[in-house]
Amino acid sequence: MKRIDVYLLKEFIKYFIIFLFGIIILYIVVDFFEKLDKFLKTGIEPVFVVEYYLYQIPDLYILLLPAALLLTPFFAIGGLARKKEIVAMKASGVNLVRLSMPLIIFGFFLTSTSFLDQEFVKPIAQRKFTEINYRYIKKIPPPGERVSAMDLSFLEKRDKNFYIFSYISSRDKKAKNIIVLTFEKGNPVRRVDAESGIFEGNGWRFYNVIERTFYDNGNIKYVKEFKEKFYSDLLSSPLNILKEKKTIDEMGFFELLSLINSLKDAGFDFSRELVEVHSRISFPLVSLLTLFFALPLSFTLEKSGRTFAFALGSFISFIYWGLMEISKAMGEIGKLPPYIAPWIPNIIFFTAGIITMIKIRK
Repeated sequence: MKRIDVYLLKEFIKYFIIFLFGIIILYIVVDFFEKLDKFLKTGIEPVFVVEYYLYQIPDLYILLLPAALLLTPFFAIGGLARKKEIVAMKASGVNLVRLSMPLIIFGFFLTSTSFLDQEFVKPIAQRKFTEINYRYIKKIPPPGERVSAMDLSFLEKRDKNFYIFSYISSRDKKAKNIIVLTFEKGNPVRRVDAESGIFEGNGWRFYNVIERTFYDNGNIKYVKEFKEKFYSDLLSSPLNILKEKKTIDEMGFFELLSLINSLKDAGFDFSRELVEVHSRISFPLVSLLTLFFALPLSFTLEKSGRTFAFALGSFISFIYWGLMEISKAMGEIGKLPPYIAPWIPNIIFFTAGIITMIKIRK
């Protein structure tokens, strides 16, 4: 049985590498020719074009891994079925579920790499990609070098203070419509609302202030109003806030959780962030689920050609991506619970996989 496992894995990995690299290269080539006019107009150097696409690869790996794992069984296992090798294995008493186990274990390994990529590699690469996109293509300073911003939120390191500004400028060190939540041991202890403020180097001076402090249980302890008040414990300067502000794509999983907790404590809507957090779990898992769904089907492709296999895999991939985008959008606008929306396509694929596996066992 071990020889059969090794044989199946070799066939599977061979086609997986072909499809994964093929799909990524195809995406890059198509995108390159779509943006060629833009590259020529901006006069960007070729080395930065190469970096522009290299920094997209961690994100493309996560995005396109399910498609590669969906196509691979139809060619690797389907090819063996067309050559009657699967029939021979079944005739010798080998169970198809048992045949699938090493491939599912390999799929689990790939799903783990997708999680790790998403948490540790993609955020860094995304920031580099954004910098090249702004600096060399859009010809404007990247977000890390901007001097002002509208509707900006910022979470200090160690989750001590969470800032929200309707406007902030590093040029004159001023801000408008400010909210600052201060935490201790993960619990909110103070909320400051100010009409405007100015950073004085050793702290923020706020104007027309409403200050609330809280007990440990979250109930309001007292509310005070000030025409003007200086906060020496708020030391994040506008320059650092604008420079260190990350987009959702640049945040890791635990950074997103901290942001959600801060938005929740501040009383703001966090549906979009909550949908994204659940997507960070559900989307890598679909690589395993699509494999679980595709393997049983691939054992039945004895009379189908490669064109049919490719068309079937591509069609199912588009269905999944469509379902994912629709469910995410509905979660973000509140039409579906944000903790359920990203899981709907996975539930559908998992159910379909169980049904096909049961039918093949019969």
